Amino acid sequence: MLRRIIYAGVTVMLGSAIACACINEFDQPETEKSHRHQIAFHGVPAAIPVDEVEYQRQIQTLTPAIEKSPDYRQISDLAVAHLYVGETKRAIELLHQAEELKPGEYVIAGNLGTAYELDGRNEEALKWIEEGLRRNPESHDGSEWIHANLLRAKIEMARNPGWLLDSKNSVTGLEFGDGALPVFDSSASAPNCPKIVADIARHLSHQLFERRQFIPGPDPIVAALMFDLANATVLASPDVDAKPIYVAARGLGYHDLGLANKRIDAIQPLGWWLIVWGIGLLLTVGCLAILALRLLRRQRPTGLARHSEATA
Repeated sequence: MLRRIIYAGVTVMLGSAIACACINEFDQPETEKSHRHQIAFHGVPAAIPVDEVEYQRQIQTLTPAIEKSPDYRQISDLAVAHLYVGETKRAIELLHQAEELKPGEYVIAGNLGTAYELDGRNEEALKWIEEGLRRNPESHDGSEWIHANLLRAKIEMARNPGWLLDSKNSVTGLEFGDGALPVFDSSASAPNCPKIVADIARHLSHQLFERRQFIPGPDPIVAALMFDLANATVLASPDVDAKPIYVAARGLGYHDLGLANKRIDAIQPLGWWLIVWGIGLLLTVGCLAILALRLLRRQRPTGLARHSEATA
């Protein structure tokens, strides 16, 4: 009971913090932004902090520009600058203005979804993220299905703060079982998720890189994304050490510490497996060499046999 009360309090407190991802800028291609911001620390997604000074400069530059000649691209980019400095309501106003000028543009829909999420209006955020998915399903490397699923989870958590503590519920909609090692169950997972685990891992990495620009510290949503990234990494890339990713999820406040510790304990360090693999390889090569020598000895005639053949 105490655990539920503490968790509910943390969830409510974090729900008011900045918690978004997937902002699009016309002036900066998505791939360029991704390469500029994304970094990894021992396989754990991290992000370069937002440069608020730069975005303040953009506000000062773009504001008079759109007053002279309204352009939906510049209006959207101005809204993004306001988002990065925490002025969400102004950003929403600008984005609706851009939508009127260019209805049907994916970038505007995606930004509106993020702006509403930043403003704490998750129902409206979900509406615009789903609209963005309809306009461009391949946006953000095809990973926006995760954004939609976590918004649904946030809506449920607002209604029921203990929602995430129920093992049947998942922020991402993914099901990896409750054993010591993850097992992907596509039939129990969200219908809109990829069936290939490597794609899931890539999508989770993309969403985490975006979201961690705003949330470097503990957060139940980010922790759940990180935990599922670790699960997908174990299954998709056995040669990658997923333990630091599980540890990061635990540090971010993953809600099921028992399961997190179970998964962490089940993973042997990559160096240990390399040593075992190396010893196994040496033993195999040694056995093959011994077998080859024995075969050569059997095939080679003895000295007496060679003498008999020579005098015959």
